[in-house]
Amino acid sequence: MHPRRVPLRFAAGLLTCLSLGACNGEVPPTDATSTPQASPDPTPLTSARSAQSLSSLVPTTPMADFVVTSVKGPASLQLGAALQAVVTVCNQGDASSGGSVPVELYLSADTVITPDRPLVPASDVRLGAYSMVQVPAPAPGQCATVRPFVTLDGPVNVQGAYYLAAWANPRHGPPPVPERNLDNNVRVGPRVGVGNQPDFVVTSVTAPTSALKNQPFLASAKVCNLGTGSGSVSARFYLSADATIVSHVPLTPASDTFLSEVTVGHLQPGQCQRVSHPVSASPVLEGPYTVGVMAVASNLAPELDLENNSRASAPIGIGFRPDLVVTSVAGPGSLAFGQALTAQARVCNQGTQAGRAPVTLLLSADERLAGTFFGFELPDFVLGSQDSGMLEPGACRDLPFQANAPSVTPGAYYLGAWVDLDNGVQELSEANNTRLSARLGVGHGPDLVVTEVSGPSSLAFGQSLAAQVRVCNQGTAASVPTTMELRLALDTNYHGEESSLGSASVPALSEGACQVLSLTATPDLFGHPVEGSGVLVARVDGANTVAELVEDNNSTSGARIDIGSRSDLVVTALSGASSVRVNEPFDVQVTVCNQGTLGTQAIVHLYASDDEVITPGTGGQPGQDLHVATKYLDVGLDAGACHTTTVNATALGIPAGTYFLGAHVELRSPGIAEFSDENNTKAAGRLGVGDKADFVVTSLTGPASVSTNQPFNLAYEVCNQGTVSASQAQLHFVLSPNDAIIGQPDDRFLGMTEAPALQPGQCTTGTFTVPPGHAPIGRYHPGAVLRAPPSVVEFFTDNNLRVGAALTVTY
Repeated sequence: MHPRRVPLRFAAGLLTCLSLGACNGEVPPTDATSTPQASPDPTPLTSARSAQSLSSLVPTTPMADFVVTSVKGPASLQLGAALQAVVTVCNQGDASSGGSVPVELYLSADTVITPDRPLVPASDVRLGAYSMVQVPAPAPGQCATVRPFVTLDGPVNVQGAYYLAAWANPRHGPPPVPERNLDNNVRVGPRVGVGNQPDFVVTSVTAPTSALKNQPFLASAKVCNLGTGSGSVSARFYLSADATIVSHVPLTPASDTFLSEVTVGHLQPGQCQRVSHPVSASPVLEGPYTVGVMAVASNLAPELDLENNSRASAPIGIGFRPDLVVTSVAGPGSLAFGQALTAQARVCNQGTQAGRAPVTLLLSADERLAGTFFGFELPDFVLGSQDSGMLEPGACRDLPFQANAPSVTPGAYYLGAWVDLDNGVQELSEANNTRLSARLGVGHGPDLVVTEVSGPSSLAFGQSLAAQVRVCNQGTAASVPTTMELRLALDTNYHGEESSLGSASVPALSEGACQVLSLTATPDLFGHPVEGSGVLVARVDGANTVAELVEDNNSTSGARIDIGSRSDLVVTALSGASSVRVNEPFDVQVTVCNQGTLGTQAIVHLYASDDEVITPGTGGQPGQDLHVATKYLDVGLDAGACHTTTVNATALGIPAGTYFLGAHVELRSPGIAEFSDENNTKAAGRLGVGDKADFVVTSLTGPASVSTNQPFNLAYEVCNQGTVSASQAQLHFVLSPNDAIIGQPDDRFLGMTEAPALQPGQCTTGTFTVPPGHAPIGRYHPGAVLRAPPSVVEFFTDNNLRVGAALTVTY
């Protein structure tokens, strides 16, 4: 197929940034909402000041230009309490001012910030009204972050939600620091609940990707209290055509379809509870919907914020149709002109009916794949197309693509896969048919990336940290020497306001080569040693001294680092019985680690859960999951220490059924906070309770390559990990082009053998010989599928198959 040319897409953005003098070596996006000081905060910059003339945007002399790129605060605040804010000020001008930049903090009922000088009826409440926050003036292109504590000195007498805003270098105060533009200095941040009331929010909603009409499916939600007071709450489940959830009380034309209401319980400030509930939907039209959950205070008790109580799930298709999606696209990290490209796209059917469609691979200069209908021109390069093959609901298939790199302008591109590009298949959703790969550089040049950043999980005040950074050249040409800088940041993005930990030299790297760099440093914690969390962020070639195929993929963040003097308990391993009879004892091995900086003692609780999310009881209230056992560890856990213990449990009081076995660890001393209480649980394997068998194919091995004219052997092991004996079963062997699901129409049946009757805990091994000529030419995965007779009732049936490593069949 002849490649089609990519149009010029960045001309408008290039002209815009050149006219503003803000390119900084990079071409900005052409999105109509982009501004020269765009930040992750979606709230618009607003103020009460008049607009400045256009001539002031193009100064004749260098000047500073300060903008607030981020302002953050707590989710809630008691009346009269002090507030700790996090404010980041950047200088997007071309000169330094020296000294510091004054910043005012406000609480406002809306996003229009009105100063209190002069004081008018519309003035907002200024925090710390008797003194301004001083931020060290950053150099051009740099940022500075401060974390001030401020008091609520203004008359906030009404409990409720207020916007937190920061105003840098205000002209209504003392003479402002000279800068280019005083009309871009306000940033409106998140809402803060002020008062002594609860604030219920839904932090997550999960549901299956598809469901049949009128058939029940399990939906779950996590409800938290982010307020300052306690209260009782319930969760209302809705079916919605969009992500905006509208209550049916009172009923309006915009109300969503009410499904069910579940009691969550009484939540203390900071406490969360997960609820799961079976719901069913019967919409008039088949298609994509969302499951929405709304947190409702019992007896309609007052809350700090009533506008943050709902959340919607990812789309769920309701009806009897297929829903074909591309779940991943993988390709090379870079591509030279004319070089052969090998890529792979995984296509899945997450609908409720079997289906198939063509899959097209494209090369795109941006994240927007441009479609076509029946032959109209595509602005992206078409690299190939092939049929997905028939996919049953839940089935996936990996499709390989091969093509030559087209002649395009050197730079950064995406590989995109589009299933059903011409919309020839009626699906539950038509909006989820595309997927992009990670960006790849096309052309001749280096491409430096940070592939790994590692460091300690916690850090005490004043303690040095040792970090390792892996830098690679994934381009098509060697790089010249440069540097790598490491910083400690508040989030995973590189802004320049992070606490610098130093730099290291990066040698010249040939294409495909990597270098591991080590640094040891003591962070200054931004001058404010407040307990909290940060991340290591590494950036290679921050000064852009190396001309690369991709210039904005040079930074990567590592795992979270907890800072301060606290413990942090985690369950790192959990193993035990796979089945047990009702009321019988069983043992579970649990490994607990303290990845904090302070020693402590721990308590371990075991739970049986309907899902992999372990929800323990808190505050004296029972949890959603069934409590199985408790053990007080008889040893203390120093910082960095781990301990493995055996917990004696019993299935007493657990109804017969199937569960996930989980553990929750907590401090023995109540009232002492950890660095995080979000990592205290872990779910292990599944647990069957009752009197059932459970066939499991535990292993399947074969050769890496075979000749189609020669026999070969597949070795297997089958076990019964149930609680009662299982009679003889059949073991079927297949070759499949798919490593995710065995049993598709294009699987090649090889033969079968008998698995003998097995007692509980008994295993059998054997070898199956594949006759000559049964394996066609190609690359396949061997599969073994155990089919038990109808008389055998098992705990689980999805563990009756095993997929082996890939084997290649040749002549």
